[in-house]
Amino acid sequence: MKFILFSLALILAAPSHAEIIIEQITGFSKTKNFFPGRSNPDLQIFGGAGGTETAGGCANPSITSTCNNCDAVGNPYEICNETRIHDTLQLSFRYQSTDKFGAAKATIKNGTTEFNISLAVTPTTPSAAGVTVNLSMTWDSILNAIVASGETISSRCTTLPCVKEMLLYLGDDSLAIDLIIYGPPNSSAERFIDTTASTPDSCSGGLCNYSLFPGDNKASVENTVIVNGPGRSIANVIFICIEEADAVSSPQYANIPSYAADLKKIPIINGKLSKSTISGFVNDKSYSCRSASEDDTGNILYYVNPASSPAQDTICPTGTPFPGSPLGCHQVTPNEVIGLFREKQNCFIATAAYGSPWMKQVETLRSFRGKYLQSNKIGRAFVRWYYRNAPPVAQWISESPNRRFVARTLLTPLFATSFVLVNWPMLAWSLLFSLSALIIFRRLRRTGIR
Repeated sequence: MKFILFSLALILAAPSHAEIIIEQITGFSKTKNFFPGRSNPDLQIFGGAGGTETAGGCANPSITSTCNNCDAVGNPYEICNETRIHDTLQLSFRYQSTDKFGAAKATIKNGTTEFNISLAVTPTTPSAAGVTVNLSMTWDSILNAIVASGETISSRCTTLPCVKEMLLYLGDDSLAIDLIIYGPPNSSAERFIDTTASTPDSCSGGLCNYSLFPGDNKASVENTVIVNGPGRSIANVIFICIEEADAVSSPQYANIPSYAADLKKIPIINGKLSKSTISGFVNDKSYSCRSASEDDTGNILYYVNPASSPAQDTICPTGTPFPGSPLGCHQVTPNEVIGLFREKQNCFIATAAYGSPWMKQVETLRSFRGKYLQSNKIGRAFVRWYYRNAPPVAQWISESPNRRFVARTLLTPLFATSFVLVNWPMLAWSLLFSLSALIIFRRLRRTGIR
């Protein structure tokens, strides 16, 4: 017992492990896993350097804030960044150590070797643990340290993303930070998606494919194919949607500027759109949409190219049932869905039964249609037949609560089957195989075959 008490006393008396606690960071494009005033073992800092450093708001940059070269007036479809880092921008930290104190510094680590980053603001060494220090360094000095560390990427990380470990020190205590820098050039390789009419479901990066379906002041985004691209992670998909009367003349339709009021940005989670609708439309007005993508650092790139031949605006996913409009599946005319079932709307009967095109059941049935029906010739033929014949039935169902209840009841088995096929296809096919095997086995028993 005495030994246990003595051991416990030693443990309590032993100094705790020192930690670097960051209170504030400024001078970056984005961060992940940053919690001010707490431990940050998985902190990531992103620096986006897309486009030129002399365009728009980046022509006269400030040392204390990122700049915006997406607001430049000029050639459309340029790679740009609304929170762009630049050479003179200072990446600054306000931090402390919980147990130790000493000189503050920052390094770039390559293997077991560290390379000091020249400081723009040299901090005063704190007199005790828990005293905060302010440390600043320019992005120019960070890139120089990366080059000194033996980085082989040319032009200081402008052709491929640099992912480096930066160490933030206070005395001999340090915090490892993942530093990610994306700086693509204005080249066709990442400026435009490279999809063609013959391969609409593949490209080197960005939003390769999508179609729009109308709703009530909304549009449903379906059939999406998203590719991260070489060494790059797509964080958001951007849509510019304007009324068709302005589609040719509007510069906002060509650019992706920060001041475009009708810009729609949808985050990507696990390689998929985090939501399936874009809102803010006015019913009974026709809109045309173009898209671009935004990487983890805020660089906007992978534009849909309207100047290519054929124009990427008109390239629709296989089986899209309305290819006749000028912009194909990227054109949409929202309207009041219930009771106004127009030719180009989808899931008519399900929408009438459940009361809204945005109900989970209707979205599941749309997903089943896209994944299983539009992927083969027979399924596409059924979809076309359904689009021709379903609207009158849906109209009749929508006029009566009792009819909607009956329709929901009849659709429940179809919804359940579709839900399993869409979300757990392997389980669904396994159950179907087992059920088929059981039926065959029972038939064989009835006929006396063992």
